Amino acid sequence: MQDEAFTTPAAAAAAAPADDGQREELSEKRCAHLTSTVSLARHQQRQWSRQVQAKEPLLEGVWGFVDGKNYRVQSPTDAYLQNAHYNVLVTGTLCYGVDGTLVWGRHNLPGSWNDGETSRQLQLRLADPLWTVEGCGVVADSAFPVSRALFGRIRTPLKD
Repeated sequence: MQDEAFTTPAAAAAAAPADDGQREELSEKRCAHLTSTVSLARHQQRQWSRQVQAKEPLLEGVWGFVDGKNYRVQSPTDAYLQNAHYNVLVTGTLCYGVDGTLVWGRHNLPGSWNDGETSRQLQLRLADPLWTVEGCGVVADSAFPVSRALFGRIRTPLKD
């Protein structure tokens, strides 16, 4: 697993510089995001996809599930942070293997970000043939973007 620094809004507010001109430049550094990734072996993707297909024959090649999550937080005391980042929620995206293994996750992002933006790094991994077995992928809700590069790697229901 690889983790980036994790800073709470309260800690970021306490460490904020006195000069307002510097705040904009440092805001991204103070609100670091937590990203975790497990190296997923190709044989594990195949095994999980066989398990899914044994139970749900129409879901060929699916080894995992992905969804965005929102968590309610207390408002930061710093007015700048509240205006720039706070909207009652922090958000993130989680990707699990079919046995419940957390394969990928990213959290502590502004609550206004959508699933497509919070999962950008996961999308890059799923599109990479060195990381994802050909013909395999994950299922998600219709909020996740499916580009040509991700065709078959993120499967979503049809939008109404």
